[in-house]
Amino acid sequence: MKIIITAALLAVITFYSLSFAGEANNKECLEYEPETVRVSGVIRPQIFAGPPEFSNVEEGDEPILYWILHLDKPICINESPISPVINFAERNIEKLHLVITSVDNLYNRRKYLLGKDVVLTGSLYHRITIWHRTKALIYVYGIALNKGKI
Repeated sequence: MKIIITAALLAVITFYSLSFAGEANNKECLEYEPETVRVSGVIRPQIFAGPPEFSNVEEGDEPILYWILHLDKPICINESPISPVINFAERNIEKLHLVITSVDNLYNRRKYLLGKDVVLTGSLYHRITIWHRTKALIYVYGIALNKGKI
């Protein structure tokens, strides 16, 4: 009987220790805003269906062009301690929707970088609305050629 109780107790302790270990932030993962991150990959323009239904351009939805960063390697993002309900942990992210303000004029100034290896700096946040096209988005602060790949 002592063996069964000991085995059960050990199983419970192991379960809880693995559960809490999974909740801890992974040092290899990136952080959500307000942290600044650096990622690399290739920017490709992509058309998505917009209003009114956000489902199919051929059936009348407005075509909307977004820039999508196809990452060199998948990333993970830790849960945000500030806003865990919105910015929750994600794993195996291969693409990021770029968010560029019109004030920055980066769309026009950096259009020549489309299809090339680039490095981006910015802040990450999780998809919240139907307008967001990847699990996580990056609010872009800067874009440059990835000179390490040239």
